[in-house]
Amino acid sequence: MKTKLTWKQMVFRGVRPLGESSVPAILGGHILQNTLEFDLDEYEEIFEGYGTLKGSYPYRQQDDYDRELIDVEYSVAILENDYLCATFIIDLGGRLWSLIDKISGKNLLYTNDVIRFSNLSSRNSWFSGGVEWNVGIVGHTPFTCERIFASRATLDDGTTVLRLYEHERIRAIEYQMDFILREDDRALTCRMKMVNSSSQVIPGYWWSNIAVPEYAKGRLVVPATSAYFCDMIHVQKVPCPRVSRDCDVSHYKQIVHQSDFFFTLEKKKPRYIVHLDENGKGLLHLSSDRLQARKLFTWGDNPGADSWQTFLTESAGRYIEIQAGIAKTQYGCLPMPPNTSWDWIEQYGPITVPKELMGCRYEELELYTCKVAEKQLQENDLEEMHIQTRLFSKMQSTLMVEGSCYGALNRYIKEKSGEKDLSSHLDFGKITGPAIQWKHLIDHGVFDIPDPSIKPEDYLCSKTLYEHLVRSIEDKNKGNWYAYYQIGLYDFWKCDYQSAKSMFQHSNVLSSNAWNLHGLAVVSLVDSAVKDSAVYIKKGLALASSDISYTKETFRILQICEHYEDIIEAYEALDLEARSNKRLTYGYCLALYKTGMNQKAWDLITSDGGLVLEDTREGQNIVADLYRLVSKALFGRDREVPANIDFNALGVKLISNP
Repeated sequence: MKTKLTWKQMVFRGVRPLGESSVPAILGGHILQNTLEFDLDEYEEIFEGYGTLKGSYPYRQQDDYDRELIDVEYSVAILENDYLCATFIIDLGGRLWSLIDKISGKNLLYTNDVIRFSNLSSRNSWFSGGVEWNVGIVGHTPFTCERIFASRATLDDGTTVLRLYEHERIRAIEYQMDFILREDDRALTCRMKMVNSSSQVIPGYWWSNIAVPEYAKGRLVVPATSAYFCDMIHVQKVPCPRVSRDCDVSHYKQIVHQSDFFFTLEKKKPRYIVHLDENGKGLLHLSSDRLQARKLFTWGDNPGADSWQTFLTESAGRYIEIQAGIAKTQYGCLPMPPNTSWDWIEQYGPITVPKELMGCRYEELELYTCKVAEKQLQENDLEEMHIQTRLFSKMQSTLMVEGSCYGALNRYIKEKSGEKDLSSHLDFGKITGPAIQWKHLIDHGVFDIPDPSIKPEDYLCSKTLYEHLVRSIEDKNKGNWYAYYQIGLYDFWKCDYQSAKSMFQHSNVLSSNAWNLHGLAVVSLVDSAVKDSAVYIKKGLALASSDISYTKETFRILQICEHYEDIIEAYEALDLEARSNKRLTYGYCLALYKTGMNQKAWDLITSDGGLVLEDTREGQNIVADLYRLVSKALFGRDREVPANIDFNALGVKLISNP
């Protein structure tokens, strides 16, 4: 059959559509990459910490979800020929959800049986399964749970191509993904591109995160003799595949604790990674040279890992991730020059290894898979394809699904200022939604004054818009509380805390409301003025008492301030529906423990099978830690933590600061 591209609505088993936080993510979050310790040689040239961020600002936290499963409809695109069928969820970052080898009937990826959000990304919400395209910021893309642009393009030979793209606001870049499956192709070709049209060097970041099933006798093959190993606390270089006497990472089930392994690919061999089941069948990921690294992520084989693997799915079983990226590790970005595009080719296809090789020495298995990769490159030179498709990557396409409004706004800003636009071929639609107010500011110098009882629209993340706004408060926006508030947020984001404080104070004089009071509470924490912070956020909560996300933020700030009596008072004033929120219940239990009401805390922690947070955070184990503390206070000893609330998959004791 000729290549077929189908657009449809598909029903998935999942949770209700996400709600976003009403407050900006300026307080920062628990991001593992920000606290790592590096023990590396001076010649490794790892960009440690370059481009890392404290939080997801200007993107809102997507922290309003539960675990109740319902039928949910998402927009999908299906690209197929006689050999492969690839399904992409456009509404969820364009994730490649499944890749079916039609000849064997095997899904080459791990496809979850549910879409269940959990707190594992910079914006909180994340879900396991498929291939996630991570761009812009360290960790998971801001678009993990967002609709992106989708269009139809055509190659010179008439082959239909699926094009996905977006504008990422923090780095102010565009990224584009062209998925090619010609009539006779046995592998899905992905032509990837990220563009920096600015005149500044920016942190560049890309990792393709590929979920594959975890097999009891599965093997991982990658042409590398060393790797950067991270236990989520330390980073060090280790030999591979045998990293210790008891652990051969090619037999990944031997890895006990949650781990990252970033493999250093041998220069004279193809850039590939292979995942195989016990029968020697699996996925071959192959790329051009731009993707210089490969990675293995595993939850490990321990009780905490079991909790995570159970928590993230319903009955689809366990998974690991194999990944490919532009840098040696994920713990920093690469400097991306001005007016530059980076592009590369990835291929995803089936591979079969003789079953008798599955029990052989790693060197024999690697020799065989390397020959397969070399043969595939001889038949289809990815570097040559990368060059030949450059003109195609700049051709226009037919828009099918619209994404965010900020690509159109960014283009308008460039047009007004005369800046280059290296992504002019991409159709970002019209300026709509929250972007309209920013266009109005550019055109007329006037900024909207919203109702302060309603949560603000999206936040500022553009130097040009910031400069327009600063100029406007000298004239047309002198009395606009919202203009000062937005300036304060941007000042805070660029760490000009004194200016941020001044802007929030001025905004509060013009209109004292929950939003500028939250800003004052957070900036007071920077000044270590915890009493002031607690006063501001309590005043804010009084104005937004029905807002669950504001209440969660209030509890978080009061915990930092150690104002536990205020948490108790606030929780006990909530209605029954709000009290059912597990994150708020945890805050209340912590406050009860801190004020000596241990029995009451114990009853809540252990009721209904145990306090399991909807948004349990990777790298934290706060409920289990509180369980131990309360049990010791009540009974004089630690009690064994129930498995369903123990999420420590690491080989070290977590510091959760309960």
